[in-house]
Amino acid sequence: MKKVILWFFLCCKRYLKRIPFLLLLAALPLTALAASRMENGKGGTVRIAVCCLDPEPASLGNRLKENLLARDTGLFSFYPCENEQQVRDHVAARKAECGYLIPENLEQKINSGRFKRSITVFSAPSTVTASLSTEVVFSELAAIRNKDILEDYVEQGAAFDALGAAGSPERKKASGQAGDLYKERMEDGSTFRFEYVYTYSPGQTGNGSGETGTAAPSPGLFPVRGLTAVFLFITGLYSAVTAAEDSRRGLFTPLPVRLRLPCRFASLAAPVALAALSGLSAVLLSGGPGISSGGAAVILPEAAAMALYALAVSIFSMALGAVLKTPEALGAVIPFFIIGSLVFCPVFFDAERLLPGLGQAGRLFLPYYYLRGFFHWP
Repeated sequence: MKKVILWFFLCCKRYLKRIPFLLLLAALPLTALAASRMENGKGGTVRIAVCCLDPEPASLGNRLKENLLARDTGLFSFYPCENEQQVRDHVAARKAECGYLIPENLEQKINSGRFKRSITVFSAPSTVTASLSTEVVFSELAAIRNKDILEDYVEQGAAFDALGAAGSPERKKASGQAGDLYKERMEDGSTFRFEYVYTYSPGQTGNGSGETGTAAPSPGLFPVRGLTAVFLFITGLYSAVTAAEDSRRGLFTPLPVRLRLPCRFASLAAPVALAALSGLSAVLLSGGPGISSGGAAVILPEAAAMALYALAVSIFSMALGAVLKTPEALGAVIPFFIIGSLVFCPVFFDAERLLPGLGQAGRLFLPYYYLRGFFHWP
């Protein structure tokens, strides 16, 4: 056993002498630290100013403004401004990434068909936020207007003449039922739509569907756990290639037969252990779920999960090496595992949200199981 442990530490020393590998180990925690500071500095959301010039509180413009201000989910945070000049000043000073100026009589402009450029957007230089946030503003406007349009069409449209004359009690009743059905379909989650979702930390409530409740732990906008999981997985595959090359060169031949397999596993596990230390450092430095509060109650479970995952990666890589045997075959499958892990595992997004059942392909890749343990995607 002592010889196996000694072999493990010698292999660690061997990998630490490889400058490219050493730089990779340092890159992950440094990137996580930099991303964490950027996110904390911005409060985790993008601030957007909004102002409505219509004095009528019940107008479409003011209803749109109130809906935007009431949004407590998403990547964007809308806040009110008193006038156009204040919007301009806040955007110029980068207090807001962009600003929206909603005009008077917005509803009349839309009804008359003269709605192009009705809402003015002020955007800070060198930002893409305006083009992204426009989708959010339009979706809120559509949510208000579409119900009214549907009800008016059911009450006045020729397609429903069989129910009675336009404006008749029967048409008005059908119009109300259509509006209720529209509202139900929009609120029950059955309507397909894209959302810019912000991942919440402990203590916050809400989710992308607008429901309240404690959200699943999340490391913030930077997917530190996802990248760490993929990094460890690829490191394990890379070490399997190196172990196969060492075996071809006869590195393990001088060892007693009973030590060959344990020493080969130690050789394979050494870079994975170093990558696990780098990944654990990245998670702790990122200020992930509960990390900022510190304490052994947080760090120990995190370290235990990382250790178990590193062990699983080492065992999987060892088994894959036993099946494929040659370093060329092992090297050929690495791109498959990289792409599959990034696409089917919840690293940047959950594939199953886009197409039900697609996320099940992630079960073929080890990062899936590590990430599911933390994120609990619905």
